[in-house]
Amino acid sequence: MSERLTVSDSKAKFHKEFQYVIPAVYRRIVDEFIVELNLLRNQKKFSEDNLFSFGLVRTYLELTTGYKPKEHVKELFNAILISTGFDFERIESMAKNMIEKSKSLDKEDFKDKALDPEKINKLFLDNVGINKDNYYSRITGIGLFKFIEMVKGEDEMKEKSSTNIGLIGEAIGFRKDRIEKDISLYKNNAEKINKVMELIKINIEEEKRREDRREKIKKE
Repeated sequence: MSERLTVSDSKAKFHKEFQYVIPAVYRRIVDEFIVELNLLRNQKKFSEDNLFSFGLVRTYLELTTGYKPKEHVKELFNAILISTGFDFERIESMAKNMIEKSKSLDKEDFKDKALDPEKINKLFLDNVGINKDNYYSRITGIGLFKFIEMVKGEDEMKEKSSTNIGLIGEAIGFRKDRIEKDISLYKNNAEKINKVMELIKINIEEEKRREDRREKIKKE
């Protein structure tokens, strides 16, 4: 059994592992990952499974979109995992396993009208490989959402998709209202990050134009 770390322990360990400056827009994201993963690691009923690992990897990659320097993205993730008692290679391996699993599934099984709770339950327990009695976390809920999105295709995921995912989650033993809330919050956070990154991009482009104008004036 791994050592029991406090949140402060994990943060101190993280800063030893990752000694680079983190851009301001990502600091809160990193902090939230460390806090949540630390709390999960200290939950007796929690163990990482395929669904959780997939949700963790996809959430991290989406919320760190645009992170620079790009080569630090993997190193940053590794530091977050080490500091909270998780193994990078194990998490990545299980996440990749979910991608392979998705290729063998029929997207028709996940449509509202075709949704069969018993079939969904059996599919996730037998084929996908999840721990039904595992402690639920919002990362698991997001993992379910991103997994279904991968199976059905992004074009087919409408605004009501959180309800559909809620029903699927309920079929495998999760609370429908909890999953819908977690997915809604995730979408809002991802949208905020995208807006901030777009604003940063606009500011950089505007500053470049101003610099070009100043250089042009100097030459005249």
